[in-house]
Amino acid sequence: MPLPDSDGYLFTGRWSLRTHPWLADHAVRGRAVAPGTALVETALRAGDAVGCDLLAELTLESPVLLPEDGGALRVQVVVTGPQDDGRRAVTLHTCGADGDWTRHARGILTDGGHTEPAGLETWPPADAQTVETTGLYERLAASGLAYGPAFHGLETVWRRGEEIYADVTLPEDAGRVGDAFGLHPALLDAALHAWLACAGGESGEGGAVRLPFVWAGVSLHATGATRLRVRLTPVAGGGMSVLVADEAGRPVASAETLVTRPLGRKDSAAPRRTTAPRTASTGPPHRPDPPSSQPRASPSSARTGSASTGSRNATTTLPPSASGWTRARARCRSTCLPALSPLPTTMWQRRPPPPPAGRWRSCSPG
Repeated sequence: MPLPDSDGYLFTGRWSLRTHPWLADHAVRGRAVAPGTALVETALRAGDAVGCDLLAELTLESPVLLPEDGGALRVQVVVTGPQDDGRRAVTLHTCGADGDWTRHARGILTDGGHTEPAGLETWPPADAQTVETTGLYERLAASGLAYGPAFHGLETVWRRGEEIYADVTLPEDAGRVGDAFGLHPALLDAALHAWLACAGGESGEGGAVRLPFVWAGVSLHATGATRLRVRLTPVAGGGMSVLVADEAGRPVASAETLVTRPLGRKDSAAPRRTTAPRTASTGPPHRPDPPSSQPRASPSSARTGSASTGSRNATTTLPPSASGWTRARARCRSTCLPALSPLPTTMWQRRPPPPPAGRWRSCSPG
């Protein structure tokens, strides 16, 4: 099922509360909404599959509301063919029972050369003051943003000047599927709660809770983390930079900038349904295979096999010299999106040529 007139890729999947009940623990004004970190994870995984290790930008345009009856949303991610500079556009759409498609996110993927930032080896940070977090989730719930147990990963928060630091842990309920992600969305979301804690559970004009809106310069450096050290730093022009590291202080993921926006009424209302424009680069949304169909085997699926993340607290570190394909192999066990989909997902269209024999690096810890 190739995309017409394009060197692009199509990924499909299904998201639902029945197959992934931990998503119900992220609710906005009583409606379960997929966290923005899930869209970031999905875009990163799609980028890895096409040799792009940097999510240059991702704008979250509308909320992904999960059907309350446990029904599945069909998900499609389209990655266009490369421009002259190697950059690829990426979009994420969903389709519910009404059969209409809605675009939720758009962004740019590229090969960033995998520059790894300095880690967080000195911990806890010197001269940092502990921040009180008692009652944080109650205050957030009163403002319309309710977190259940799967998102209660925030443990300790410190502040040093304008910098915010935190320890976060992936709760067991969410961790049962944690090894299916590069970085579990609930864990990354909990890392951002440190900023809300320092704002007293509120921020912005009128005391409105703020949500992620635009991510820029996002890279994944290691996989399999279930505990994180977090540093959030304000950046010029607004927003913050994000660095999360494993228990040894080695970088796991980073974002040059995260811009937030106030929580609004539209965040718990069904977004206006649209159909993606028919363009030469993306074409219209394609309908995913029905549940009973088998995914089409990719040319290199027999070569890639599967990767193991080992124990719950192990991380798989990717060296700066690793190629885009090696990093893709470390985080994508097959040609599929992360485990937000209960079924294997399928990638169509022209795949990059398979890597030379022996190019893959083992993902097993130790």
